[in-house]
Amino acid sequence: MYRVCRAALSLTLAALFWMSAFALPAQSVTMSELMAGNSRMLAPGQWQVNGRAPRCGSTQTLISPTFWDYGGSLSDLIILNPEKMRQLPWRTQLFVYHHECGHQTLGSDEIGADCQAIQTGKREGWLRPRDVNAICQQLFINSAGDRFHPPGPERCEYLRQCYSGAIPAPRRSPGRTLDTLNTR
Repeated sequence: MYRVCRAALSLTLAALFWMSAFALPAQSVTMSELMAGNSRMLAPGQWQVNGRAPRCGSTQTLISPTFWDYGGSLSDLIILNPEKMRQLPWRTQLFVYHHECGHQTLGSDEIGADCQAIQTGKREGWLRPRDVNAICQQLFINSAGDRFHPPGPERCEYLRQCYSGAIPAPRRSPGRTLDTLNTR
């Protein structure tokens, strides 16, 4: 069993390294930096926050203190920066995780990933309207947006619409391999 897990981890890391060489945005770190130090791979459902263990199907979670954002998503992998995540309240941490999980099924659709995270939180009972406002303040208030993400105020309006049940139309962005929360 140990050899199978080690082989699976080696294959995952090789795939990540290959993707990093060709597809990561300019502010990215190399895969060797991402995996340096205290980085560790967690099986689905092993990452925990406030006594909850969110799960994203069979997707593994890479805990990497060198990742530049709160979270990111590659095919079959969620990346979380534990140092950055610790700065956030637990509900916002769950939002980040479920946003990255949304990319596993929706690809690069940022608004869809946001909406999926909001709907998951509402359905599971850990997200209230005031938490949506707090997420906006903590993550997006100063965000100018970029070619993948709408500006903070627009993004927050989408979050509120999604919480109220009005599902915003997907905003398609150019394809890419790595999706991050982009709080800049």
